[in-house]
Amino acid sequence: MNFFPRGCAAPEEIIMRKRLSSGARALTFWVAVFAGIAELSGAVHEFRDGDLRVRMEVSASEITTADRVRLRLEADAPAGYRVRLPESLEGASPFRIREEVVSRPALSADGSRVIHGAEWLLEPYLAGGYEISALKVKAWSPGGGSGNALVVETQAVEVIVWSVFPADAGVVKLKALAGPVSERGPWLPIVLALLVLPPLVAALLKKLCGRRSDSGVDIAGDQTSPAEVAIRRLRSCDSEDAPSSLADGVRKVLGIYLREKFRVGAQCASAEELAAAVGGSVSVQARNTFESLVRQLEQARFGKEEGAARAAAGARARLEEFILETGKEGKEGQGA
Repeated sequence: MNFFPRGCAAPEEIIMRKRLSSGARALTFWVAVFAGIAELSGAVHEFRDGDLRVRMEVSASEITTADRVRLRLEADAPAGYRVRLPESLEGASPFRIREEVVSRPALSADGSRVIHGAEWLLEPYLAGGYEISALKVKAWSPGGGSGNALVVETQAVEVIVWSVFPADAGVVKLKALAGPVSERGPWLPIVLALLVLPPLVAALLKKLCGRRSDSGVDIAGDQTSPAEVAIRRLRSCDSEDAPSSLADGVRKVLGIYLREKFRVGAQCASAEELAAAVGGSVSVQARNTFESLVRQLEQARFGKEEGAARAAAGARARLEEFILETGKEGKEGQGA
Protein backbone atom coordinates (compact mmCIF):
# COMPACT_ATOMS: atom_id res chain seq x y z
CA MET A 1 0.00 0.00 0.00
CA ASN A 2 2.47 2.58 -1.30
CA PHE A 3 0.36 5.72 -1.77
CA PHE A 4 3.11 8.31 -1.21
CA PRO A 5 6.75 8.90 -2.04
CA ARG A 6 9.18 8.49 0.77
CA GLY A 7 8.93 11.28 3.33
CA CYS A 8 5.91 13.18 4.52
CA ALA A 9 2.93 13.79 2.25
CA ALA A 10 0.45 16.60 2.78
CA PRO A 11 -2.96 15.69 4.22
CA GLU A 12 -4.59 17.03 1.03
CA GLU A 13 -2.74 14.42 -1.05
CA ILE A 14 -3.95 11.66 1.25
CA ILE A 15 -7.53 12.85 0.95
CA MET A 16 -7.28 12.99 -2.90
CA ARG A 17 -5.75 9.51 -3.18
CA LYS A 18 -8.04 7.85 -0.63
CA ARG A 19 -11.21 9.83 -0.04
CA LEU A 20 -13.69 7.94 2.08
CA SER A 21 -16.67 9.35 3.88
CA SER A 22 -16.99 8.78 7.62
CA GLY A 23 -19.74 6.18 7.12
CA ALA A 24 -17.77 4.25 4.49
CA ARG A 25 -14.62 4.19 6.66
CA ALA A 26 -16.58 2.95 9.68
CA LEU A 27 -18.23 0.21 7.57
CA THR A 28 -14.89 -0.85 6.11
CA PHE A 29 -13.35 -1.02 9.58
CA TRP A 30 -16.06 -3.21 11.12
CA VAL A 31 -16.14 -5.56 8.12
CA ALA A 32 -12.37 -5.94 8.44
CA VAL A 33 -12.62 -6.61 12.17
CA PHE A 34 -15.20 -9.36 11.75
CA ALA A 35 -13.17 -10.89 8.90
CA GLY A 36 -10.02 -10.93 11.02
CA ILE A 37 -8.07 -8.82 8.57
CA ALA A 38 -8.53 -5.39 10.09
CA GLU A 39 -6.72 -2.59 8.39
CA LEU A 40 -5.13 -1.64 11.72
CA SER A 41 -3.50 -5.03 12.17
CA GLY A 42 0.29 -4.95 12.31
CA ALA A 43 2.82 -6.12 9.75
CA VAL A 44 5.80 -8.41 10.45
CA HIS A 45 9.00 -8.30 8.38
CA GLU A 46 11.95 -10.70 8.64
CA PHE A 47 15.53 -10.18 7.44
CA ARG A 48 18.67 -12.30 7.58
CA ASP A 49 22.40 -12.15 7.06
CA GLY A 50 24.13 -15.46 7.74
CA ASP A 51 23.56 -16.47 11.35
CA LEU A 52 21.95 -13.10 12.22
CA ARG A 53 18.16 -13.00 11.93
CA VAL A 54 16.12 -9.82 12.46
CA ARG A 55 12.36 -9.56 12.91
CA MET A 56 10.55 -6.18 12.77
CA GLU A 57 6.88 -5.75 13.73
CA VAL A 58 4.79 -2.61 13.27
CA SER A 59 1.48 -2.57 15.14
CA ALA A 60 -0.39 -0.58 12.46
CA SER A 61 0.19 0.88 9.03
CA GLU A 62 -2.68 3.36 9.30
CA ILE A 63 -3.65 5.30 12.43
CA THR A 64 -5.41 8.53 13.38
CA THR A 65 -3.90 11.54 15.07
CA ALA A 66 -5.38 10.25 18.34
CA ASP A 67 -3.67 6.82 18.07
CA ARG A 68 -0.17 5.49 18.68
CA VAL A 69 1.91 2.96 16.80
CA ARG A 70 4.23 0.38 18.40
CA LEU A 71 7.44 -0.70 16.68
CA ARG A 72 9.27 -3.85 17.91
CA LEU A 73 12.66 -5.05 16.74
CA GLU A 74 14.08 -8.49 17.59
CA ALA A 75 17.45 -9.97 16.63
CA ASP A 76 18.74 -13.46 17.39
CA ALA A 77 22.17 -14.99 16.81
CA PRO A 78 24.03 -18.09 18.01
CA ALA A 79 25.17 -18.04 21.62
CA GLY A 80 28.44 -16.20 22.01
CA TYR A 81 27.70 -13.64 19.27
CA ARG A 82 27.79 -9.98 20.19
CA VAL A 83 24.68 -8.18 18.87
CA ARG A 84 24.09 -4.43 18.67
CA LEU A 85 20.63 -2.98 18.11
CA PRO A 86 19.91 0.68 17.23
CA GLU A 87 20.46 2.73 20.34
CA SER A 88 17.53 5.04 19.60
CA LEU A 89 15.01 6.05 16.95
CA GLU A 90 16.02 9.71 17.16
CA GLY A 91 16.43 10.92 13.58
CA ALA A 92 14.96 7.73 12.11
CA SER A 93 11.34 8.33 13.15
CA PRO A 94 9.18 11.37 12.32
CA PHE A 95 7.00 10.63 15.37
CA ARG A 96 7.29 11.62 18.98
CA ILE A 97 8.86 8.80 21.03
CA ARG A 98 6.60 8.28 24.04
CA GLU A 99 8.20 5.11 25.38
CA GLU A 100 11.41 3.13 24.75
CA VAL A 101 12.11 -0.32 26.23
CA VAL A 102 15.19 -2.50 25.65
CA SER A 103 14.67 -6.13 26.63
CA ARG A 104 17.30 -8.21 28.38
CA PRO A 105 18.91 -10.93 26.21
CA ALA A 106 17.08 -14.27 26.49
CA LEU A 107 17.85 -17.80 25.28
CA SER A 108 15.73 -19.44 22.63
CA ALA A 109 13.65 -22.54 23.37
CA ASP A 110 16.46 -24.93 22.38
CA GLY A 111 19.12 -22.82 24.11
CA SER A 112 21.27 -22.46 20.99
CA ARG A 113 20.51 -18.81 20.20
CA VAL A 114 20.25 -15.54 22.13
CA ILE A 115 17.36 -13.16 21.44
CA HIS A 116 17.80 -9.39 21.78
CA GLY A 117 14.84 -6.99 21.58
CA ALA A 118 13.81 -3.35 21.69
CA GLU A 119 10.41 -1.67 21.50
CA TRP A 120 9.25 1.90 20.89
CA LEU A 121 5.84 3.55 21.31
CA LEU A 122 5.40 6.32 18.76
CA GLU A 123 2.86 9.16 18.64
CA PRO A 124 2.07 11.31 15.56
CA TYR A 125 2.07 15.07 15.46
CA LEU A 126 -0.19 15.80 12.46
CA ALA A 127 -2.10 13.95 9.75
CA GLY A 128 -0.12 12.88 6.70
CA GLY A 129 2.06 10.13 5.25
CA TYR A 130 5.23 9.37 7.20
CA GLU A 131 8.20 7.04 6.84
CA ILE A 132 10.26 5.33 9.51
CA SER A 133 13.78 4.98 8.12
CA ALA A 134 15.57 1.66 7.74
CA LEU A 135 17.29 0.35 10.86
CA LYS A 136 20.64 -1.44 11.07
CA VAL A 137 21.48 -4.39 13.32
CA LYS A 138 25.05 -5.73 13.62
CA ALA A 139 26.51 -8.90 15.09
CA TRP A 140 30.04 -10.21 15.60
CA SER A 141 31.05 -13.85 15.94
CA PRO A 142 33.26 -14.93 18.86
CA GLY A 143 36.82 -13.93 18.09
CA GLY A 144 35.77 -12.01 14.99
CA GLY A 145 37.26 -8.59 14.33
CA SER A 146 35.37 -5.35 13.96
CA GLY A 147 35.49 -5.69 10.17
CA ASN A 148 33.84 -9.09 10.07
CA ALA A 149 30.42 -7.99 11.33
CA LEU A 150 27.14 -9.37 10.10
CA VAL A 151 24.86 -6.50 9.10
CA VAL A 152 21.10 -6.58 8.57
CA GLU A 153 19.28 -3.47 7.35
CA THR A 154 15.50 -3.40 7.59
CA GLN A 155 13.30 -1.75 5.03
CA ALA A 156 11.68 1.62 5.61
CA VAL A 157 8.14 1.53 7.00
CA GLU A 158 5.36 3.81 5.80
CA VAL A 159 2.62 4.85 8.21
CA ILE A 160 -0.45 6.86 7.20
CA VAL A 161 -1.92 9.18 9.82
CA TRP A 162 -5.53 10.22 9.32
CA SER A 163 -7.18 13.22 10.90
CA VAL A 164 -9.96 12.57 13.38
CA PHE A 165 -12.11 15.12 11.52
CA PRO A 166 -14.18 14.08 8.47
CA ALA A 167 -12.67 14.76 5.05
CA ASP A 168 -15.37 17.28 4.20
CA ALA A 169 -15.27 19.09 7.52
CA GLY A 170 -13.43 22.08 6.07
CA VAL A 171 -11.83 24.56 8.42
CA VAL A 172 -12.77 23.91 12.02
CA LYS A 173 -13.46 27.08 13.94
CA LEU A 174 -12.90 26.84 17.65
CA LYS A 175 -15.35 28.68 19.83
CA ALA A 176 -14.20 30.97 22.58
CA LEU A 177 -14.09 29.34 25.96
CA ALA A 178 -16.61 30.53 28.49
CA GLY A 179 -15.43 31.81 31.82
CA PRO A 180 -15.22 29.53 34.84
CA VAL A 181 -18.55 28.68 36.41
CA SER A 182 -18.67 29.15 40.14
CA GLU A 183 -20.50 26.51 42.15
CA ARG A 184 -20.91 28.92 45.02
CA GLY A 185 -24.33 30.49 45.31
CA PRO A 186 -25.27 33.83 46.90
CA TRP A 187 -26.13 32.02 50.13
CA LEU A 188 -22.52 31.10 50.90
CA PRO A 189 -21.46 34.53 52.27
CA ILE A 190 -24.59 34.56 54.43
CA VAL A 191 -23.79 31.16 55.92
CA LEU A 192 -20.18 32.17 56.59
CA ALA A 193 -21.34 35.38 58.27
CA LEU A 194 -23.75 33.45 60.51
CA LEU A 195 -20.97 31.07 61.53
CA VAL A 196 -18.27 33.68 62.16
CA LEU A 197 -20.04 36.77 63.47
CA PRO A 198 -21.74 35.39 66.65
CA PRO A 199 -18.48 34.23 68.32
CA LEU A 200 -16.79 37.52 67.42
CA VAL A 201 -19.65 39.59 68.79
CA ALA A 202 -19.76 37.54 71.99
CA ALA A 203 -16.02 37.94 72.53
CA LEU A 204 -16.25 41.69 71.91
CA LEU A 205 -19.13 42.11 74.36
CA LYS A 206 -17.33 40.09 77.00
CA LYS A 207 -14.23 42.22 76.60
CA LEU A 208 -16.10 45.53 76.72
CA CYS A 209 -18.68 44.81 79.42
CA GLY A 210 -16.88 42.70 81.97
CA ARG A 211 -13.93 40.69 83.14
CA ARG A 212 -13.36 37.80 85.52
CA SER A 213 -11.57 38.39 88.82
CA ASP A 214 -9.12 35.99 90.44
CA SER A 215 -11.80 34.76 92.85
CA GLY A 216 -14.01 33.61 89.94
CA VAL A 217 -16.74 36.30 90.44
CA ASP A 218 -17.75 38.33 87.38
CA ILE A 219 -17.20 42.05 87.90
CA ALA A 220 -18.64 44.62 85.50
CA GLY A 221 -15.82 47.12 85.62
CA ASP A 222 -17.73 49.97 83.97
CA GLN A 223 -21.03 49.50 85.88
CA THR A 224 -20.15 48.23 89.39
CA SER A 225 -17.63 49.89 91.70
CA PRO A 226 -15.12 47.88 93.78
CA ALA A 227 -16.95 49.05 96.94
CA GLU A 228 -20.30 47.58 95.81
CA VAL A 229 -18.69 44.28 94.86
CA ALA A 230 -16.82 44.12 98.20
CA ILE A 231 -20.01 44.79 100.16
CA ARG A 232 -21.78 41.91 98.38
CA ARG A 233 -18.89 39.61 99.11
CA LEU A 234 -18.64 40.66 102.70
CA ARG A 235 -22.35 40.14 103.35
CA SER A 236 -22.04 36.64 101.94
CA CYS A 237 -19.74 35.81 104.87
CA ASP A 238 -21.93 34.16 107.51
CA SER A 239 -21.45 35.57 111.01
CA GLU A 240 -22.44 32.17 112.41
CA ASP A 241 -19.30 30.59 111.01
CA ALA A 242 -16.36 29.67 113.21
CA PRO A 243 -14.19 32.66 114.15
CA SER A 244 -11.29 31.43 112.04
CA SER A 245 -13.52 30.91 108.97
CA LEU A 246 -15.17 34.30 109.40
CA ALA A 247 -11.81 35.99 109.84
CA ASP A 248 -10.44 34.27 106.71
CA GLY A 249 -13.48 35.46 104.73
CA VAL A 250 -13.06 39.03 105.97
CA ARG A 251 -9.35 38.94 105.20
CA LYS A 252 -10.01 37.68 101.67
CA VAL A 253 -12.59 40.40 100.95
CA LEU A 254 -10.21 43.00 102.36
CA GLY A 255 -7.35 41.82 100.18
CA ILE A 256 -9.41 41.93 97.00
CA TYR A 257 -10.86 45.36 97.87
CA LEU A 258 -7.44 46.85 98.59
CA ARG A 259 -6.10 45.50 95.33
CA GLU A 260 -9.07 46.74 93.28
CA LYS A 261 -9.47 50.10 95.01
CA PHE A 262 -5.96 51.09 96.13
CA ARG A 263 -3.70 48.78 94.05
CA VAL A 264 -2.19 47.43 97.27
CA GLY A 265 -0.88 43.86 97.49
CA ALA A 266 -2.64 43.11 100.77
CA GLN A 267 -2.05 39.39 100.94
CA CYS A 268 1.71 39.72 101.16
CA ALA A 269 2.00 42.80 103.41
CA SER A 270 2.15 43.13 107.20
CA ALA A 271 -0.38 45.13 109.23
CA GLU A 272 2.02 48.06 109.58
CA GLU A 273 2.73 48.11 105.86
CA LEU A 274 -0.97 47.99 105.03
CA ALA A 275 -1.74 50.85 107.40
CA ALA A 276 1.10 52.90 105.96
CA ALA A 277 0.07 52.18 102.35
CA VAL A 278 -3.60 53.02 102.87
CA GLY A 279 -3.20 55.82 105.38
CA GLY A 280 -1.97 58.42 102.93
CA SER A 281 -4.83 57.77 100.50
CA VAL A 282 -7.92 58.09 102.74
CA SER A 283 -9.44 60.44 105.22
CA VAL A 284 -8.48 60.48 108.91
CA GLN A 285 -11.72 58.73 109.89
CA ALA A 286 -11.21 55.99 107.29
CA ARG A 287 -7.58 55.57 108.41
CA ASN A 288 -8.66 55.07 112.02
CA THR A 289 -11.31 52.55 110.92
CA PHE A 290 -8.73 50.66 108.92
CA GLU A 291 -6.23 50.52 111.80
CA SER A 292 -9.00 49.17 114.07
CA LEU A 293 -9.88 46.61 111.40
CA VAL A 294 -6.28 45.39 111.17
CA ARG A 295 -5.99 45.02 114.95
CA GLN A 296 -9.22 43.03 115.23
CA LEU A 297 -8.12 40.72 112.42
CA GLU A 298 -4.90 39.99 114.32
CA GLN A 299 -6.87 39.32 117.51
CA ALA A 300 -9.23 36.98 115.65
CA ARG A 301 -6.25 35.13 114.31
CA PHE A 302 -4.07 34.86 117.40
CA GLY A 303 -6.49 35.48 120.33
CA LYS A 304 -8.38 32.99 122.49
CA GLU A 305 -11.61 31.45 121.21
CA GLU A 306 -14.08 33.76 122.95
CA GLY A 307 -12.09 36.88 122.16
CA ALA A 308 -11.40 35.61 118.62
CA ALA A 309 -15.15 35.35 117.91
CA ARG A 310 -15.79 38.92 119.05
CA ALA A 311 -12.73 40.15 117.11
CA ALA A 312 -13.87 38.38 113.87
CA ALA A 313 -17.36 39.91 114.14
CA GLY A 314 -15.87 43.32 114.91
CA ALA A 315 -13.47 43.00 111.95
CA ARG A 316 -16.44 42.28 109.69
CA ALA A 317 -18.23 45.40 110.93
CA ARG A 318 -15.10 47.57 110.68
CA LEU A 319 -14.45 46.37 107.12
CA GLU A 320 -17.99 47.29 106.04
CA GLU A 321 -17.52 50.76 107.58
CA PHE A 322 -14.18 51.15 105.85
CA ILE A 323 -15.63 50.17 102.49
CA LEU A 324 -18.55 52.56 102.83
CA GLU A 325 -16.23 55.42 103.88
CA THR A 326 -13.68 54.91 101.12
CA GLY A 327 -16.07 53.83 98.39
CA LYS A 328 -17.36 57.40 97.98
CA GLU A 329 -13.88 58.83 97.62
CA GLY A 330 -12.79 59.34 94.03
CA LYS A 331 -9.05 59.30 94.62
CA GLU A 332 -7.35 55.89 94.50
CA GLY A 333 -4.19 55.12 96.40
CA GLN A 334 -0.88 54.36 94.86
CA GLY A 335 0.38 50.73 94.86
CA ALA A 336 2.69 49.68 97.62
